[in-house]
Formats: sequence, structure tokens, C-alpha cells
Amino acid sequence: MDTQIITEFKRYQRNSLKDASISWWDLHKGTKVGFRRPPLGITLRGETITVKRLLSVFGKDPSLNKKITHVMSAIKNPIKLRLSFPIDLNNLAYVHLYALMISEGSKRSEFAIHVPELEFHQLFRESIKDLLGADFADSIREGSHAGVGRSRASCLVRYLVPLPQHIPHLVMANKEYAREYLRVAFEAEGSAILNLQNHKRYIKLSRNIDVTPLLKGKLNYPIGQRIFFGQFKKEHPNLAINLLKLLPELLYGECLLLNYHFGIRTKLNLENIRINKTNLRAGKISAKWVLYIYADSIDRFIEELGFISERKNHILQEMKSITPRKQKFSSFDIITRISQNGTFRSLDFEKEMRKLGYKSPRAYLSRYIKAGLIRNIRRGVYSITCMSTRRLFP
Repeated sequence: MDTQIITEFKRYQRNSLKDASISWWDLHKGTKVGFRRPPLGITLRGETITVKRLLSVFGKDPSLNKKITHVMSAIKNPIKLRLSFPIDLNNLAYVHLYALMISEGSKRSEFAIHVPELEFHQLFRESIKDLLGADFADSIREGSHAGVGRSRASCLVRYLVPLPQHIPHLVMANKEYAREYLRVAFEAEGSAILNLQNHKRYIKLSRNIDVTPLLKGKLNYPIGQRIFFGQFKKEHPNLAINLLKLLPELLYGECLLLNYHFGIRTKLNLENIRINKTNLRAGKISAKWVLYIYADSIDRFIEELGFISERKNHILQEMKSITPRKQKFSSFDIITRISQNGTFRSLDFEKEMRKLGYKSPRAYLSRYIKAGLIRNIRRGVYSITCMSTRRLFP
């Protein structure tokens, strides 16, 4: 395996959530919890006590985990929900729920999904039941909005299921967890594109990132219109270089999982930006990044992962009718492979490029200098200046 991938994988892991359990103090301070027998040193006023009061008396005392028997839901007519602490996250229930919610979920003021796919609503219920217990699954409210199914769990679940934008350590470290995570993620946000007439096939996964802090007040584009990156780069070359640095950590982690665990090579492209006009995100500027899987890596995807739905898996089976080609090895891939501490020698680059049949390697160096991705620091030695692009494995 490419040492650059191993290095980047380990770097990503170091920044991942490592806690694999949830304790009582992770709940909102206003949450009410109950005991079979109240702990010594405190008197209950009724059947429950708030987390805030427990913290003021006991601090983050782990011994209380085993003594709490239930929590009270925070709805108009609160109900008792049995719950055992600590909650172990090192299981497939959390992996499935995390992958589903990070892709399709609403988690600010509720814990819900609003999607047409019935299999996602079933996965939502089953994962909550396996992770938190039958009471939490039975309290899920099901309905529809604008003709699309909606499942809403108790808002308490927001504090019991961590949803970081950086893929958790337990998913990164476990190949089977990685497999299940990626299957849900690709089912939710991925597509299989097949054109038998032109013998074209590819798989893609899209993620958006908020770039408002970088671009607010600097653009004059119509609200709601997608501006493709090629046009944006011509009109705002300096902003484009900075925009490339804002790669979604979630999508980059998915790129690493595919490559590290399953040998699936990917390409990451910044596709477009858009000034949103919806009520929730009105005025916010988002950038859409897309992960692409091409060539023989598609066959690896079919063998190792696949989708959840029959419809998408049927497309994958049709893809087998197209003879796979070997994926091209890009020039920037070579730069990332031969670089040490972000620098590389032009002689090493030219040598590797000529092995692959490239006739004018220096032309690529000039191209990357103009794009602001590398710079010449001394004769024959270059440094990579756009670190996020260095991590793309383009």
C-alpha cells in the first residue's frame, strides 16, 4: 500500500473521536433521570433529578452510570424511557445510525430523518432499538411531510448518539465497521452512473461544506444558481486556491476508508458552489465536493461493498458488462508519493513520470505552479503549497 495513504490514514485517525461510550453526564443538563434507589448524599424531589443537580453534587461520577434506570422524554407529556449507562458505541447499531444521520438526518432541535426510502426508516428504528433499547424505538413518531416519510425519535437521542463531521476512530480502525458505514453512506448520498451506449460507468458520492466565512460578501452570483468550479476559478483565481483547502473532512475520511481497507482508488473534485435560498440555509454559501470511483476500482467496489437497495445493486450488476480498464495514475499522485515532508525533487518526479510513458513531465510542474499547488523553493526542489489538494490522491 502507498505509504502516503498510510500516513494520511493515521493522521486522520489521530483527529477522530475516540470515546466509544456515553455516560449520564453527556445528557443535556436539564434532562431528568431516575434511580431505583437514590444515591447517598442526595434527596429526590419527586421521582427524578436533573443532570445539572447531579453534576453539582457528584461531579462526573462514573459509579452513577449503573444506578440510573431511566430518563424522562422532553415532550409535552413526558414518558419514562428505560436506559442503561454507559452506552456502548462499539457496535454496528451505532455505525449504521451514525452513517444514516450524518448523511440524511436532522439533529439540531430533533433527531429525525425525512426521506422516501423505507429501508432507511427501518434502519433508523432498528439501530435505535439495538443501541438504546425498546423504549426509545417505541417512542419514535412516524408520519409524513410533503408526501415524504418522516421518523422522529426523542430529542434526548441527540445527546446519546455522537455525530461528528470527522469519522469516529472505531469506524476507521475496523474494516467491517468501515464496510457497513460506507454501504449506508453510498446508499444515502451516492449514485451509480451507467451509459451502456458510450461504455461509460462510474460511482460517485457527494458532500457539501459551508464556505460562507470565506466567500460571504465577495460574490455577485444569483441566489440558488450553481456555479461550476471551472467558471469560479476563472473569475476568482485567488479565492479558488483557498476554496480548495476547504475539503470536507467527512468525504476525505470516506476516501481514506475506501483506499486503506478495500484498495478502492478515488478522485475528489470540487464541483460547484451555490448561494442557498432555502429558509433554513438562506444566504449560506455551500461548496459541493464529489468523490468518484472509476475503472477497475468499480469492480473492487462491487466485490467489497455494493449498495443496500436492489435498484442500485442492479445497476452495479449491469456495470459488469463493460470491460474494466486500468485506472490511470495521475501526475499529482506521483508528487504525493515521492514527496517527503511536503517537498520533492524535480528529477525524481521526471523519472517516475517517464516510467509511465509521459513525454513532457516538466509541463505538469509548470501547470501546478500556475495553479498555486506547488512552488519552486530552490533549484530542482519544489514544495507542495496546497495541503488539502495534496491529500486528494487525484
